[in-house]
Amino acid sequence: MNQQNQNNLNGQFLPGRKHPTTWEQNYAIVFDLTSKRIYKADRSDIDTSTHFRIALPRLLLFEEDTINVVRLRTSDNQDAELVAKVSVNSLGLREQRLRGDIMECWVLDNAKGNTQGTLVGWKFRDAFDYFDKK
Repeated sequence: MNQQNQNNLNGQFLPGRKHPTTWEQNYAIVFDLTSKRIYKADRSDIDTSTHFRIALPRLLLFEEDTINVVRLRTSDNQDAELVAKVSVNSLGLREQRLRGDIMECWVLDNAKGNTQGTLVGWKFRDAFDYFDKK
């Protein structure tokens, strides 16, 4: 499967949407692993040598916006450690996510010490349970 087909499956090329969108050209969602903090930043502040990009699929109406960040410690990908489970909902950008304006998140990993391994991030689809929230 070529890269364009893979991106289409991940929702990166939505009909009628040009990526990067105006929002993505001006801003970025950043999760800082050392401080465990998620925030909106200016796009010009993103340094690709210290930031790791996670492509996000389009958010569906009845799902939580959660990203898992894992560190793979071995080359065979068998030893994985969950580093963080990040809620993008806390930024108040749900409307932009639902429209497909925001299709990426950046992880800042500048921790000192034992940071051996590769960071991997993925979108975790988790539907709201409306029956328990009444």
